[in-house]
Amino acid sequence: MIPRSDRVLVAGVSRSGTSWLGQALGSLPSAKYCYEPDIINAAVEKREASGSREFAPYPEIEASENGGPHRALWNMVFAGGLPLQEDGHLDRRAFRVIAPLRKLPPPVLNSMVKFGSRVLTAAAKKPDLLIVKSVFSQFCMEWLLEQYSPTVVLIQRGPLNVVSSWRALHIPLFDLLTRPSIVKKSRDWYDGLVPSAEDPEIMRLAWAVGMLTSAMGESLDMHPDWMLVTHDDLIKQPVESLKQIVASLGLDWSDEVANYLERSNRHGSGITPERITSEQGDRWKGRLSPEETEQVELVLSRFQRKGWIRPN
Repeated sequence: MIPRSDRVLVAGVSRSGTSWLGQALGSLPSAKYCYEPDIINAAVEKREASGSREFAPYPEIEASENGGPHRALWNMVFAGGLPLQEDGHLDRRAFRVIAPLRKLPPPVLNSMVKFGSRVLTAAAKKPDLLIVKSVFSQFCMEWLLEQYSPTVVLIQRGPLNVVSSWRALHIPLFDLLTRPSIVKKSRDWYDGLVPSAEDPEIMRLAWAVGMLTSAMGESLDMHPDWMLVTHDDLIKQPVESLKQIVASLGLDWSDEVANYLERSNRHGSGITPERITSEQGDRWKGRLSPEETEQVELVLSRFQRKGWIRPN
């Protein structure tokens, strides 16, 4: 299957630089940027997932499956039908309408998404270039590839930085450590027992990061044509690194990307993609105690990939 050059999926584990990279590529003049469309049911109280049958974080969808409501959502995304702001987030007016709907019973929500998808997809104006970023697609990458043929760019970051950032920003684990199908998958990638609720939080976070990067690494092994970039390398020479990525995607460079990099190179907080680039490499050292560092490294050492999509 030949990837489409007008569709780019930027994927990685949360806090690995996906927003920064996605928004940088989305700064290209011909691009439309879509920020985490699959976050649709990740901000409500529900913390369990049901594969492809309903919206939930980290859906598991096999390449041969229909995808259920996820198909309606992604049809809308790749048609360019979602009303978006310049930063890729859902338009504020649309968000005010959609936000309350996320608490509806799954069958009702699914039906409404399917209806909305048909309406918005039919009215959509296809963008010249669509950049979509996701941090929840680790277990449905093959399905996305089969259905939509995007060009895939994966980004990884040093796992100590990722784990410490998850803890600092209270990134939820949802049901990653308890979903039977994920626990079963872990037996191929992890040498040990899944951390329990009695184990330190930092060890549970490390296991989740190790599991997600393992899933993405396996997908990358199946698709050597996918691009893999490392956040720690990008921040050393951001402009030159982005120029190489843009060229590798067969796109034309624009100074708008450099302008975005300059604007985002400032102190930020929370999940916003604004940081002093030079301060990011060893950020974990100010967030983890020596004991916590040892606990994280112990968990990650039991994964074949040590918390990387592809170990350096």
